[in-house]
Amino acid sequence: MAPSIFHELITLLNKTEEGLDNQNFEILEEHSTKALRTLKDIETKIQFLRVKAYLQRGNFNKARAIVQSIQKTPSIQEDSVQFIGMLMKKEKYVEVIEMCDVLKQVKENQGQLQNEEESDEIAELRQKAVDKIEIRDQIDIMTKLPFDIRTLILDQLDLIDISNGIHVSKSWRKNICDSSATSRQNVILHHEMKEKTESLFSPFFKYSIGLLSNGVKRLQISTPSSWDNEEIKALIDISTSVSFNNLRVLTIETEFIPQFPIEQAKRLLQSSCHSLEEVYIYGITLGCNEVLDICPNLKRLELREQYSTHHEPPKRLKQSSSQYPSLTYLHVSTQVEYETEFYEETLKRLTHLQKVSFQSVKFNWTFLELLCQHGSKELRHISINAPPDQYSQYMKNEDDNCTIDTSRYDYVVDVHRCPNMTATLLLQLVNHSVNMKQKIEAILLSPERSSGLDNWSPFQYFTAPCLQYIQFSFNKATEVAFANVIRNCPALEIINIFPLIETPSNIIMGAIKTLPVLRSFTVQNSSYDLYDHLHNRRYITDFNDTAIRDFFTHHALLDKHSTLQHVSLRYISSLEPETLEMLFKIKNLKSLNFADDELINGQSFYSVINGPDGSLLPNQLEILVLEDIGITTDNDVQFLDFSTIKLLMLDGLTTAGLKGMVKNSKRLKKLVVDLCDQKYIQDNIPAEIGDFMKRNNIQFN
Repeated sequence: MAPSIFHELITLLNKTEEGLDNQNFEILEEHSTKALRTLKDIETKIQFLRVKAYLQRGNFNKARAIVQSIQKTPSIQEDSVQFIGMLMKKEKYVEVIEMCDVLKQVKENQGQLQNEEESDEIAELRQKAVDKIEIRDQIDIMTKLPFDIRTLILDQLDLIDISNGIHVSKSWRKNICDSSATSRQNVILHHEMKEKTESLFSPFFKYSIGLLSNGVKRLQISTPSSWDNEEIKALIDISTSVSFNNLRVLTIETEFIPQFPIEQAKRLLQSSCHSLEEVYIYGITLGCNEVLDICPNLKRLELREQYSTHHEPPKRLKQSSSQYPSLTYLHVSTQVEYETEFYEETLKRLTHLQKVSFQSVKFNWTFLELLCQHGSKELRHISINAPPDQYSQYMKNEDDNCTIDTSRYDYVVDVHRCPNMTATLLLQLVNHSVNMKQKIEAILLSPERSSGLDNWSPFQYFTAPCLQYIQFSFNKATEVAFANVIRNCPALEIINIFPLIETPSNIIMGAIKTLPVLRSFTVQNSSYDLYDHLHNRRYITDFNDTAIRDFFTHHALLDKHSTLQHVSLRYISSLEPETLEMLFKIKNLKSLNFADDELINGQSFYSVINGPDGSLLPNQLEILVLEDIGITTDNDVQFLDFSTIKLLMLDGLTTAGLKGMVKNSKRLKKLVVDLCDQKYIQDNIPAEIGDFMKRNNIQFN
């Protein structure tokens, strides 16, 4: 605040006192009025200093209240313009308009609008704000919609639909492209283009890509086998002819590698190398080091090779000291066996890797040892040969499978079909990372054969206070070790014995009884291999269910205090009927999963779950999965009535049986029927069932 204003105030006060001393009331009135006005100016300037402070803190409501409280002052115009200018810089255009209207009203009430010129500057600022809003709405009108709605619209709007411009003028098409350039963040170049239009080769299509390129943050390119070389070339030329300067996520998915040249893929990576954060490449043989050398700032990288193509291991790169500190997630799915040196070089460069996943039928198991030697100290999720996508219908969702998706957990060791996994190696993996031992939440181990469980005695002393999920196999020599681990991990919620190699005795089941928060228990007596799984190949055939029946009895006696909610018994032959009867007495069960055509010893499975007057299954049950139970008649399923029912591989079930079950249902919300005998299940859903499901909001798959 200028010192002159204080000097002026002191002068006015002195002259006011002189007027009082000399009894000159005209001078007193004149200078006292000026002094009061100057005081108002000082007050206004102080108030605007407060306004600026509140704006800097983002408290617009408080700043506006102060402005509205300002009384008549000569300096309000200058400070108001400065205040509105600050709002303009913050792009608060709506607030600018509102404050211009408020200030104009204040000045009108105070009689300060002597002529139009005095408010021209505020009026101009108001008009600029109006113009800015109009331009913004024209360019990015989609931002006015809720995020979920905007995403849905953009996902449904293919770029080819924009370029077609059916029944509209070229100017309208250009406006669509202009408005999409900033709002459309997802662009998919895919195989449906040929079916929709021939515009892939048109100048307007290339023009549209150019307009959209700077606004695109996610780009997906997919080429099907039906495209000829000319179409593939056109797509590649378009995708590599512009620079996607703000691209964050790139997906390249091809069915046949020769159709999408590797060099073009590299060129596409290079065009967005500084902005890319995630890359997903399916069907092109590119090593992770090759991709990272092009895009060193990646945070997530997935490389999946197609199984129908010829593969060669990636060439070993020249020795390089470059590191990739940004990459936190790496997934590689391949059919080739990488050399030990490849793993070693890669691990040394990924200094901040948190999640690593490998899928390979020829996996080099020295990788796990190298991981302990050279892996990042921040590793929290290690996944080797975890169930791929084709297993999902059996092993994805905890409601109906034997393996749970571990992506929900932060700290995981998930190793399958590893011939040389030992207790010592597992403990090294857990102890390698900084926080893994204290925070590990899931351990999944699936050996290929019983010999993979030898020499596990060191594991019996393992403790993990946060461990919630364990999948394991055991034999007679290692049952005590795994029982001790279960007792040492009281936070366990999910127990999954898979694959079953030895019948559980009271040693292991007694340990499981001690868990205070157990909610899911699964036993699967089948091979991990999908072929063996579908053909019911079992590890053991002489299953004794005594210990499991005692376990169910324990939870039944707990009554409402039992925490057990999900039980899955898959391919366990010759259970005694009493075992299931005791299972059905557990109070809080919500989900049951049964599989095996010889599940019950000496009698039909349906004779155990059905009585003369209806189902004997627990009333509180929400989810029921029946798979490969054997011959299923229509009467067997007519009393089934739960929120979700999944019927898989049931021979003998007819559409009439499904129709009767749906008609009798009062609770059914989702019905899944899959891989049942096509002789009995008609291809088309009967209209009556379909109409009934629509009326009752039942999902049918």
